[in-house]
Amino acid sequence: MSICFEKQINTNSVLFNAGITLREGNFESLTGFNLELQYRLFGRKNSDSSYYRFFLAPVVSYKYIDQLYISNNTSNKYYYNDYSAGMVLGMRFLIFDGFILTAELGGVLRYSHNNKGRAASYFDPGYNGIAPKADVTIGYFF
Repeated sequence: MSICFEKQINTNSVLFNAGITLREGNFESLTGFNLELQYRLFGRKNSDSSYYRFFLAPVVSYKYIDQLYISNNTSNKYYYNDYSAGMVLGMRFLIFDGFILTAELGGVLRYSHNNKGRAASYFDPGYNGIAPKADVTIGYFF
């Protein structure tokens, strides 16, 4: 779960996104948080509608995750500090009274400092390398 705020600066905007991770399973539990910052560069405004706009944005983010595995009466606890930076291309839709829906797609370079080792898949915490980034968010624009 995350919440985002976007503030217009001249014709562009700055977006701040913060979220928490809480997931429980039979043999695993994940807790953590994430922070993200984007500077959105908007294209020319549509002449027929201002309800949607395309943007290009550099993005930086940080994610911290605690992972607890329990199996055969033993438990293993791992932590992950994931840092990433990259670019996204997206579209922002004005829903009503400042609320926005944003869809974006791009790529980031991820670096993870953890006590478990490298992950093989870019979907897992602990991955180092180039990873895709796709996101749909609802936020408030002021």
